[in-house]
Amino acid sequence: MRRSAPGSVWRLALMIMLVLAAGHALVVLATGINLPLLDLHSFRQTQTALSADTILHGGPWIAYQTPVLGAPWSIPFEFPIYQLLAALLAWIGVPLDAAGRLVGFGFFLMMLAPLALLFRMAGLGRVAFAVTAILYLTSPIYLYWSRTFLMESCALFFSLSWLALTLRYLAAPHRVWLLAAIGCGCAAILTKSTTFVPFAVLGGLWTVWRIWRLRSETSGRPLLRAVSAAASNLLIPFLVGLAWVRYSDHIKSANPFGQMLTADALGAWTFGSLSQRLSATLWVDTVWSRALPDVLGYFSAAALLVLGATLTSRRTLILAAIAAAGFLMPFVIFSNLHIVHNYYQNANALFLIVAVGLGLSRVFETASRALAVTLLAIIVAGQLWLFYDRFMPYQRFDYSQNPALLIAQAARDATDPKAVLIIIDGDWSSVIPYYSNRRSVMAPGWRHRDAVKPILDSLLSDPTPFLGGATLGGIVYCADQLARYGDRAPRVQAFVAGRRRLAAFGSCELLSPDR
Repeated sequence: MRRSAPGSVWRLALMIMLVLAAGHALVVLATGINLPLLDLHSFRQTQTALSADTILHGGPWIAYQTPVLGAPWSIPFEFPIYQLLAALLAWIGVPLDAAGRLVGFGFFLMMLAPLALLFRMAGLGRVAFAVTAILYLTSPIYLYWSRTFLMESCALFFSLSWLALTLRYLAAPHRVWLLAAIGCGCAAILTKSTTFVPFAVLGGLWTVWRIWRLRSETSGRPLLRAVSAAASNLLIPFLVGLAWVRYSDHIKSANPFGQMLTADALGAWTFGSLSQRLSATLWVDTVWSRALPDVLGYFSAAALLVLGATLTSRRTLILAAIAAAGFLMPFVIFSNLHIVHNYYQNANALFLIVAVGLGLSRVFETASRALAVTLLAIIVAGQLWLFYDRFMPYQRFDYSQNPALLIAQAARDATDPKAVLIIIDGDWSSVIPYYSNRRSVMAPGWRHRDAVKPILDSLLSDPTPFLGGATLGGIVYCADQLARYGDRAPRVQAFVAGRRRLAAFGSCELLSPDR
């Protein structure tokens, strides 16, 4: 009887681990798929879901509505590719909360296709791809956030596809690959521009290097065509993205509160400060203590040690260094966003996973296959341990008694569907508007922003202009958030005084529209 070669046995082990990782990911998706969007970052999840819901019920597609800050109701941020897909799935009968999760997870799984193309174009073997794919499918950050109602995996899919197709085009130029790359680049930057940036930088540098080498091989019209095509691939997505920002800012500016949410107004929030870039808050608390474990699990330090194996090959070392740069770049560019939001690392975690995958593949190919598979199993165990310890409880939690959900349900039952709610909870979370199925005017307590004070004063003096011609259905008032209004707190108290209490849950109460 013919015996299997030792190498094939370990390759088979990798294939089995890959299949198990994919199967486990589907189990994770199914767990809590119909729960309310009240887990981590419910603020952003319900905002995205609310936009998809307005599209589903006949609202505009491009200047889509997010009815939380009063009339006019449109305050578009990203182009609604993800929202349109979620609405389409809901239109054919899937509950909207589950539809959003299915769309995000679908992109999470489809990511393996451009990842495989990227590895092939980089000249990396099947082992490197299999190891990286396993780490990706078991990474806590991707297992959790890919099944939330967020566009993160959608933006990442198009960004990675652009990079892979760009490498494919540069290796063997053909208009099909070029057009596909440009299309994916436009979709990526429209879905979420911050996700696309590191891919664009790395792909741009690779393009410049390839064109520079082509200089010595050709000239005249062929060189000019190559430069024009490469420039189009890089510039068209950014021109499309810029056009969308100008358009969406124009739409937002029609809303008094929306004027404070334009790209220029949020510049400091988006990019952060120099002090943040140099702070321990970023590099110790965010990168080392939070992001690394979220990506690589409880044994992240051991996973980083595997990177040492890339030193055995100059080519692999260069590729791993490029991947590491892709991981670190967004922390430097969008420092504040990464400090505040633990889901933003979805955009760059894949680069770190690729670097570790390259290290493990070097161990597999040059040292010991058994050691490589054992190290992979240890890292995967640490990833799953952290996922079930830190993230899975949110997927199994009973949210039926959540006060925000209960007050939203009370508002839905007590008000006319066409009426508008005023919500005074110190912020502009979409949880109550989404689950009450009512357009709302949030009264954000942005006391650090002087521009909000006259708008808040106008709302509290006469809400009528903010209602868009609709009637006031009720007021949700959360007393424990009163301090967030600073010197406007007395005005808030005067506004709610004398109104009948219709319902109360936790610190929030539903009040009558009239006194």
